[in-house]
Formats: sequence, C-alpha cells, structure tokens
Amino acid sequence: MSDIIRFRMGEPGELHRLTFDPDRNPAFTQHLTDLLGAPLPTADRPTRAGLLIIWQGPNDYLIAGLGDRRAALEAAIFGRPALLGDAAAGIMAFDLTGSELRTRLGQDRPAPGLASRVTRLAALRMTVLWHDAELSAVRLFVDRSYAEYVRQWLVERWCAVDQTGER
Repeated sequence: MSDIIRFRMGEPGELHRLTFDPDRNPAFTQHLTDLLGAPLPTADRPTRAGLLIIWQGPNDYLIAGLGDRRAALEAAIFGRPALLGDAAAGIMAFDLTGSELRTRLGQDRPAPGLASRVTRLAALRMTVLWHDAELSAVRLFVDRSYAEYVRQWLVERWCAVDQTGER
C-alpha cells in the first residue's frame, strides 16, 4: 500500500511580489540584491538568505520573510519601473507531506534541497516549493480563487487527506 499524502491548506504568511526587469538596469538590480541580501533566483533555484525569494517568471519574484527590509525596498523602487505588493492576499498555501510525493512530483524537481518550480498541477499554474532532499514535504502556492478546487482535486484525484481541521 502506498503512503498517504496529507495536506494542510492555509494562509501563506508574509509574502510579497516583486516585479521588474532585472536585465534592464544591472546597477539597479545589484542595488536590489544588496538590499535583499541575496542574489535573485533563477527558474531552477530559489534563494535563501534569511528570506526566501522564488522565481515566478523572468520579471516576477515571490519574497517570503521580507520583514523590515520592505521599507528600504519600497524606497529603492520608487519612481522606477518596478512594483512591490502584498501577494499573501491573493495566494493560499498547501503544505503536503508523504513519501508518495516523490513519485507524483519528483520528476519536476529542479535541484536537491530547497527548490521551487512554476508548474501545472490540477490543470492550473502554481508554484511548488520543495523543503527537503527526500521529496516528502512540499508547499504549493495557489491563486486563492482556485484553492477550493485544488483542495477537492487533491482529495479526489490523489486520495490525499485534508488535515486543515476546519472541515
């Protein structure tokens, strides 16, 4: 019998979206990475340095753990072609556990350790964040308007067990 996949659906916590073209102005990009204290991630690798930066597209990043750096980042992008906004209001997080995740998501994993990938799951675009090398814990970032659909899809298609406790 295969391992059961368990999940919890909830708020993603502090999460910001930074949108800008990093190739447009290398000096500005360097200034932003200095403020963040971490290099910008690529499609294959998120950055972790006290905060987590996840590549969402060539000009789009999710940042978790920005904290008191937000004001400095807002000041740096003021008057520039860049946007910084609260992404948590529009996103739900699904934390999934179980060894069966290796089979279901392992082929999409870009690198060992902490890694992320924008992918299609349940016919939707979402971000998968792997937490460990064993591929037994992931976080899905899902557009809030699709959260109930994803929850139902996990239960019906993957026979996953909802441990949210609110249902």
